Amino acid sequence: MLAGEAVQSLGFGIAVPYMTLYLTGPVGITATQTGVMMLVWTTVSLAGQPLGGVLADRIGRRPIMLGGLAGAGVSAAGLAFVSSFWQVIVVTIAWGTFNSIFEPAAGAYVADVVEPGLRTEAYGLWHVMANAGFAVGPPVGALVIWLTSMRTTYLLAGLAILGYLVIAFRALPESRPESVDEEPPARFREALRDRLLLILAIGTATATFSYAFFEEALPVFLHEERGLAIVTWGLVLGINPILVTLFQYPISRWAARRSSRSVLAAGAVLQGSALALLLPFSSIGALLVAVVVLTAGEMLIAPVSSAVSAELAPERLRGSYQGVINLAWEGAWGPTALIGLWLVGRGQGEVFLALALPVGVFAALLFFFLPRGKLQREPMMVSVEPLRP
Repeated sequence: MLAGEAVQSLGFGIAVPYMTLYLTGPVGITATQTGVMMLVWTTVSLAGQPLGGVLADRIGRRPIMLGGLAGAGVSAAGLAFVSSFWQVIVVTIAWGTFNSIFEPAAGAYVADVVEPGLRTEAYGLWHVMANAGFAVGPPVGALVIWLTSMRTTYLLAGLAILGYLVIAFRALPESRPESVDEEPPARFREALRDRLLLILAIGTATATFSYAFFEEALPVFLHEERGLAIVTWGLVLGINPILVTLFQYPISRWAARRSSRSVLAAGAVLQGSALALLLPFSSIGALLVAVVVLTAGEMLIAPVSSAVSAELAPERLRGSYQGVINLAWEGAWGPTALIGLWLVGRGQGEVFLALALPVGVFAALLFFFLPRGKLQREPMMVSVEPLRP
């Protein structure tokens, strides 16, 4: 699974950092329309994440993961051929739906096969492999753009996702625990009744504010208002996955021994501080520091939020719980990107930079509604053997 994630993330790294630049450049849509595209992605995720989580709980992890990867790979490659706003929307709906169906099944898979005490480290390793693949992507993407065009990067992204599909088909057996006859079928609303899970999800969604702006609107802001070259942004962004690759695992091990709410709160404040730094300073040095600080916050929030969600989940609802925490990311991402790109289009991108730290502090306060110490509701583990078709 880690190998497949690395391959897929290499494809993402080649294409995703240049998405807003690709859509507002070669495709020819406006910054506001690009923001609408991000909102559409979020909207389909609002349906796809719950659906993927429930299906993973009812049918199994393996078929949902395979179907999601197949659809996402074809859709990503299709983005290379769009030439209008409405074509972008159609491809976005397909890619967003299949990707969001895949994600909660994959998150539940990790919870199935890793014992509770090691889940923070396991999700950290997952994050490491995803970023190790992504780290290679931006400079490769810059080379591909220089040699061919931005459109080629999306063909490569689609092929990378299909590469993960091949790995998953050959090497990932089903991991869903056997259900008890008396158990009712999994329902997503059961997860939504868990007060602690909702606190975790709302805090995570609020903390997503800074990271979504950083990935989607900041490159356009820096390019159009501060004159940063596209290739320079690609190289600077490449620092993020390199840092995650080098430091995520030791940070995850450290975080696994600390209070979950304190670690999450610290991550939210760090992410807000990173963008706030760019309000008064516009040098490359300030941008580098901001990327390092934001990455530190990401390395605290990403594995811990997934691990806490897995620890809270009853065995029969692991997919649904992962769907809720993924909704927190996706549900906040689109609106943040839309508002951020709209402000950038109006020449007011600094507004987001000014709001970043107050929003980060608010997210930290939300996390402190979680109980102290480690949250543990440890379900039974399952053992799986490699399956060869």
